[in-house]
Amino acid sequence: MSAASSSPKKIVLAYSGGLDTSVILPWLKSRYPGVKLYAFAAELGQGDELEAIEDKARKSGADGVLVKDLRKEFAEEYCFPMLRAHATYEQDYLLGTSIARPLIAKHQVLYAQKIGADAVGHGATGKGNDQVRFELTYMALAPELKIVAPWKDPGFELRDRESAVEYAQKHNIPIPVSKKKIYSQDRNLWHISHEGAEIEHPDAEPNWEACLTMVVPPERAPNEAETVTVEFEAGTPADLLAAVKVCVEELHIDPNAVNDQGDAALHVAHSGDIARYLVAHGARVDTKNKRGQTPLAIAFLRKDRSDRQLRPDVVAALRELDNGATPAEALKVTNSGPQP
Repeated sequence: MSAASSSPKKIVLAYSGGLDTSVILPWLKSRYPGVKLYAFAAELGQGDELEAIEDKARKSGADGVLVKDLRKEFAEEYCFPMLRAHATYEQDYLLGTSIARPLIAKHQVLYAQKIGADAVGHGATGKGNDQVRFELTYMALAPELKIVAPWKDPGFELRDRESAVEYAQKHNIPIPVSKKKIYSQDRNLWHISHEGAEIEHPDAEPNWEACLTMVVPPERAPNEAETVTVEFEAGTPADLLAAVKVCVEELHIDPNAVNDQGDAALHVAHSGDIARYLVAHGARVDTKNKRGQTPLAIAFLRKDRSDRQLRPDVVAALRELDNGATPAEALKVTNSGPQP
């Protein structure tokens, strides 16, 4: 927001409870004296990260808090269309953060409109892609709302995670990290991403024991093979989708949660009969990661790729289409030619 703009009176901040947004809440209070500040948190399958988040937000300065469960919409309207499109970055990055931001921003705008806020805000830096994802969604859905982006404010002095930790400690703000464990993690039903500390240095190997959350290092994983069968209907993993719904809607647990025996909740619920049995008997699956398990999204993508891995000549044909060729012209570069 430019200096010439009038100060906001009521802000809805996209709030995760992580380091950045935890310190931004009180910082905004001091930046705009008298402002009403509301925290919006989206439940996207973060596991136990949202426990007590409302109390934490209020202790950090929020005047109001909304935590909205968006897991069903996220899976069905965002993740699975992305899966059908084979959307990954450099083959391995699952785009879980990228696809979640527009959904968060959408419901953040709806909350702002409901309570009569005149501004929305986020904690994304001024150098990355998240600021674009948030702000383009804001502008598309509610161009009348002011956008508050502290990292682009010249007065914002918390320019690294170390200074943010110091600020939090000075102001008694509860935060989930320390200078010893300073990773930034973004987790949801689809993936988890990490940044910070030695991960930022290409010449250093990440401290896997410290940063991994949904899996364990290979040397700690069971020395046993496991086969997972996935049935697809029109590009959507139909049988696992049913299991995910059981986990989320009936058992109220994270599909990626792992119990003491190392069995993922999704794996346990994969059979409809087992799922019904669990529900009938009130079974609970603990969320302690004792053994390595493949995250849900990777399992989908590996199965889907093994069935429909694109051949180099097909990739070349797609490139021809991108360059303006007609389908008939593009097919000439494939090994098989036009199909009936």
